[in-house]
Amino acid sequence: MKWYSDELLQMAIDIGNRLIPAFNTSTGIPLPRVNLRYGCDKLKRKEIHTCTACGGTMILEFAALSRLSGNPIYEDKAARAMAALWKQRNRHSDLMGRVINVHSGDWVRRESGIGAGIDSYYEYLLKAFVLLGEPVYLHRFHTHYEAIKRYVSGPQSAAFPFLFLDVHMHRPSERARSFMDVLLSFWPGLQVLVGDVKPAVALHEFLFQVYKRNKLLPEAFTPDLKVHWGEHLLRPEFVESTYLLYRATNDPYYLDVGAQIVADMQRYARVPCGFAAIEDVRTMKHVDRFDSFVLAETFKYLYLLFSEPSDLPISLSEYVFTTEAHLLPISLSQLRRSESPPERSEYSETSTTQNTLDPTIQARTVTVELPVDHHGDRDHVAETKLHHEGQCPAIHFGPSSLSLSDECKASSRYFSDKLDWTQTDSMCRTIDGPHWYMNTMLLKNLTKQSMSVHPVSPDAARKRIWRSIDLIRQPLRQMAVRLSESVEQLTNSATNQLPQTTSGFVPLRAVDFRPDNPAHLAILRHMGIELSMESDGRLTLKQDQNAVSFCSCDISFSGCASMFVLVIRFICKHIHIFNES
Repeated sequence: MKWYSDELLQMAIDIGNRLIPAFNTSTGIPLPRVNLRYGCDKLKRKEIHTCTACGGTMILEFAALSRLSGNPIYEDKAARAMAALWKQRNRHSDLMGRVINVHSGDWVRRESGIGAGIDSYYEYLLKAFVLLGEPVYLHRFHTHYEAIKRYVSGPQSAAFPFLFLDVHMHRPSERARSFMDVLLSFWPGLQVLVGDVKPAVALHEFLFQVYKRNKLLPEAFTPDLKVHWGEHLLRPEFVESTYLLYRATNDPYYLDVGAQIVADMQRYARVPCGFAAIEDVRTMKHVDRFDSFVLAETFKYLYLLFSEPSDLPISLSEYVFTTEAHLLPISLSQLRRSESPPERSEYSETSTTQNTLDPTIQARTVTVELPVDHHGDRDHVAETKLHHEGQCPAIHFGPSSLSLSDECKASSRYFSDKLDWTQTDSMCRTIDGPHWYMNTMLLKNLTKQSMSVHPVSPDAARKRIWRSIDLIRQPLRQMAVRLSESVEQLTNSATNQLPQTTSGFVPLRAVDFRPDNPAHLAILRHMGIELSMESDGRLTLKQDQNAVSFCSCDISFSGCASMFVLVIRFICKHIHIFNES
């Protein structure tokens, strides 16, 4: 563009310079608020607590600004913040808390999950590796990802492996919440990028069942698909995961999901001048609110879901989506690395592939700082191994890929410290994402076929894959049907094996209670007990004797007794108990 002279870049540099004062903390984790005119010194109320996502979701934008401006300070500040957060992880569980003190580094809220307050921190660890090629970010992401699989969706949810209920980062075997928030809907999309397609399909289907049960996704919901917090803000995370699953599988089922989302938005959120948020999905009352992410993300992902690649002016494989669905070209961050962990590197913006950058920018070479070992805890051997596992012999799309061998030569099975990876001339590009090969082979193995023995047409192979994927969704649908039964039926089926009392009643013993068990939650409601979470994180149990099923005094008494035992068991955990009669 001959008429463009870096005006937008200069504005980006200006706003970046105005944000830099927020990083002047003892830990390097930025303050949650900064005055763009006066900095941080003249804030009326200086907040020193910030969420993990707030402090760890800047590396993509700040690194891009450093690449384009030639000033390494932006990426360095963001990298230091992420390193400081990584240092404060629990060394036993490798989990992160939700809110941290930016000066002391102490955790203020220690519940750990994948939803609000933490979500985009994990997202940016993976995407920072894809965009910047730095294995330190892949190592950190892999460490957290394994911890989440082990604890957040681990043995305590063995009967419901698609659930992601928060745990205490320092006591990961104990649940911190009995509900999930809608922001975790991004996780299936992230699992697709990692290559874990099967769990992504399962979690997405669970979310879709919550969606269908309540007509829209509520802001928070319980494991039995009920509303915990009924607000609906037209958030994009579920649409994003739907789009990524469709791109990974080409399963038309996800087009149907997208079509239902569009239809329901038109039915429930449409107003004369556009769209409005919903105050409560149980009443569908509108609220005067329309967030920027609806335009930036929700509508964008819906457009991409129904678009053919030929309809788009660019190739999306050459770009990384930020957490707000803005596009950053991977050509910005092609680094020339040395064998030893370098401190500095030259970056050339000249790409061998066609891109849309201005030619005057393409020819410029700048020197940028690479992330350094700020805290002395980088594991370069593990980082290098993970980096190699994320690459593999070049694979072509299409039916021919189904006849490839089942092992990637870059996998850990073939990894050797003596292998000269610099001589490998046929590797997958970083933009294919880590474990892209394993993802492809997973889809192949789902077909349970051998191409050399039973050759089939490409259409038949795709349909067989789609049927196999649908088998993953079937148990979730069956669970939704069971949970749609009456409370009495669910209670009877769930309590058959509990010891009967002399009066014939079947109370839920406190020792047996699990907040991630939908049947247990139904039994509590049967006894007139309702669970809720206070703003300070305390779990509240409320009993309304008028809400007891069949107005039974014995069941009401059983509820009171269960609440009393829960008080004794959890008194050291600061559970706030109410008994509303």
